[in-house]
Amino acid sequence: MQINYNHLYYFWVTANEGGISRAAQKLNLAPQTVSAQIAALEERLDRPLFIKRGRSLELTEFGALTKSYADDMFAKAQEWLHTVASGEKHVTTMCRVGVTDGLPKTLASKWLSPALTGEQHVRLGIQDGNLDELVGQLALHKLDMILTDLPLIADVDLPLYCQHIGHSEIGFFASHSDGDIDELIANFPYCLDHAQVVMPGQNSSLTRSLMQWFDVNKIAPDITVYATDIALMKSLGRDGFGIFPAPLMIKEEIMGKFNVAYIGKAENISQEYQLITPQGSIVHPLVSNIVKIAAGINRAD
Repeated sequence: MQINYNHLYYFWVTANEGGISRAAQKLNLAPQTVSAQIAALEERLDRPLFIKRGRSLELTEFGALTKSYADDMFAKAQEWLHTVASGEKHVTTMCRVGVTDGLPKTLASKWLSPALTGEQHVRLGIQDGNLDELVGQLALHKLDMILTDLPLIADVDLPLYCQHIGHSEIGFFASHSDGDIDELIANFPYCLDHAQVVMPGQNSSLTRSLMQWFDVNKIAPDITVYATDIALMKSLGRDGFGIFPAPLMIKEEIMGKFNVAYIGKAENISQEYQLITPQGSIVHPLVSNIVKIAAGINRAD
């Protein structure tokens, strides 16, 4: 199917401006011209893009989908124009990454930072949130990929591809205000019984696994905080709210940044990491770099 991209541009401006009159002013065209071009596009696509609500226009579901693709297309066009106007010799591409709340940001940085030092010139846009929100953004092509510690739910009816990129064992860390570190290490894991502990969010897969591990080991910790934000959980642990769990893949970074001590490993507990991308569309070239980097980090650990 061939379309007139001028028609698509007029539709996109109208959607962004919220109406034909304002779009016509911005385009320096008569409203009748803009209306006719959008009608021609709808006829070519054989689907309505707008519906009338009183004196205003609203996007149909198909119109919203079309706009999401148009957003990408015209954003790329603006990047290209910026490159031409600035005289840059290298093309800088934008990569929009979603990171779930439960994924340690230090780990995300480990995967992303080396990818920016290669020959590709990449500008990152990073958005954090819960998996459902980020999957919605990915489906609308507002993200290029998602880094997550959660599996993609099997009944999600969206064309997405989920690949496993690594895992990490889980350890517990304590600040010096939590007690004598040598004694905590010597008595691990039973030092956690009735000890104050800061945990990830109640609905996180890691919390569920650790609660089962506590039960098996007959440990009843005094959970002071459930923190959905993992960086906040570590900060609370550093500030004396309790002992906290974290991936051993970033053990040295945690000890250095938060001035805490590693006291022991939760046997047979690990956190799995996934990379989610759209299926059946052009995948950002940074994706393959991240997969290689993650594989290298896992081998090193």
